Amino acid sequence: MATKDKESELFPCMVPAIICNATWVSLSFSFAGFLLYMFSKEKVEDEFIERLRYMSLAKSLLLTWLIASVLFLTSDELQLRGFYILQFQLFLYVVIYNYYKKWKFMVAYPFKACVVKNLLKVERAKKNLTQADLAKLVFVSRQTINAIESGKYVPSSVLALKIAQVFETSVNEIFELEESDWAK
Repeated sequence: MATKDKESELFPCMVPAIICNATWVSLSFSFAGFLLYMFSKEKVEDEFIERLRYMSLAKSLLLTWLIASVLFLTSDELQLRGFYILQFQLFLYVVIYNYYKKWKFMVAYPFKACVVKNLLKVERAKKNLTQADLAKLVFVSRQTINAIESGKYVPSSVLALKIAQVFETSVNEIFELEESDWAK
């Protein structure tokens, strides 16, 4: 009897424990994602790092939404089940729509999906610069320079101009489209 009294004190509206647990799990995931987003800001933040932070926050919130939806779906509260089925369907719709939108963008605008070769590593070796040195000169992070060199990130026009200015050359000599992309 004592445990039932404690449960009724903890959950005065007769909310099942699984719903409270799901709420705490989802809130802790979203709070952790928000803290990661807030405290991962660097002194010199460029567009690559900023985009990476926004994407990690969005992924943590979507994961929170998915976990909460699945946990609520497994609860025994039949009156709430329809709402959470709708929420889960909405989550799937958002994920599928985002995937379709990316695919449509790649098909509709194939020039945007071109491969850009860069000679940044070669130019850096000629000037005897490290990634950190180059990053300081163009006011970005070392991770951004690494992402550009490995082909994971295509720099903006402004950043490409800054890099070209450091090497005293044109942008076209450092960054160029692959030959197969010119035919598109």
